[in-house]
Amino acid sequence: MSPLDDATLDSGTVIGGRYRLRRPVGGGGMGVVYEAESIDLGRRCAVKLVRARGSLDAAARLKREAHAVAKLTHPNVVHVFDFVDDEALGPALVMELLTGEPLSGRLARKGALSVAEARAIFGQVLDGLGAAHDAGMIHRDIKPSNLFLVALAGGQVVAKVLDFGIVRWVAPRDELALTGSADWLGTPQYMAPEVLLHRPSDERADLYAVGCCLYQSLTGKPPFEGENAIAIAHDVVNGPGLALERLPASVPDSVRELIRVATHKDPDQRPATAAEMRAQLLSTDESPRATDTAADLARERAVSSERSGVTAVGTTTGSTSSAARSSDRPWLILGAVGLFGALGLGAMISSGGGERERAPERAEDRAASEGEPMAEPT
Repeated sequence: MSPLDDATLDSGTVIGGRYRLRRPVGGGGMGVVYEAESIDLGRRCAVKLVRARGSLDAAARLKREAHAVAKLTHPNVVHVFDFVDDEALGPALVMELLTGEPLSGRLARKGALSVAEARAIFGQVLDGLGAAHDAGMIHRDIKPSNLFLVALAGGQVVAKVLDFGIVRWVAPRDELALTGSADWLGTPQYMAPEVLLHRPSDERADLYAVGCCLYQSLTGKPPFEGENAIAIAHDVVNGPGLALERLPASVPDSVRELIRVATHKDPDQRPATAAEMRAQLLSTDESPRATDTAADLARERAVSSERSGVTAVGTTTGSTSSAARSSDRPWLILGAVGLFGALGLGAMISSGGGERERAPERAEDRAASEGEPMAEPT
């Protein structure tokens, strides 16, 4: 068995004797996604294949993803319905073909979301993520490029959680232990401090990542920025936390507080479950701040009236700056504990310590910058 190389497969290539590839619709560092159809039924689908780079690990991740997601049937989780192991092309994951764009592409194309849009999207994300947690799975790589926005007729949007390739099964919280490799694959901007420090973690690490994505969606800015993965990880672990003063004045205090607690360095201070976080997010008992300006409200009305374009799953739109390319890229954090010790990062900041003293909110801090279009079907 040999994995797929970097060459594009011809239209009509048959994999596993059951699926005919049509055209590539997306790709990442270790995988490529093709639009395809089943030979027997003529059903359109998406087929994810492994690239040659890092093939053994990527193949194992693909098989893990197939086993994980096949156990889930939820409207907010991508549906996987087959796994094949082609003698020539290697393993392939067969899943529903989605029409729309990743959240990362939406943010890059149109900027920050309105509060109403964010509530609608992340309410669905937390619903799907809660189903995964209830099934005993921790996603471990929640980020904007793994949250797909499906465009429906009439302008409606359905959010789907993608890429369970580095999923881990939940252990009871009183039985968590440091086991396995000290190498962590993930995206530092969205990784909880306990994960970066290779400490025991559970589903609340996913909720931390959701909080970071929610922050980015409302500000248009990545939750953390730095020259490289280590600098970002240092800021996540030892820094003062998210700059909540960047949130637009139209964001209700209840949503600000939810972002603050969801991204707390101490997991015990975060919501206990996805359902709890969803309920807090969707609570509408509070109006936007009285300091809203006409510009803030006009921005929200304009964004709310816009609808996502239609793009094949995995495709990207817009330009990407070098700074943006680093904001949603997976990094391998090698020997996290030893490396952090060498850099003098120390222990994880405890609950209530090292919080940022916020400056008065300024109009320029509320301006939303564009994010990065990126899809990573790996």
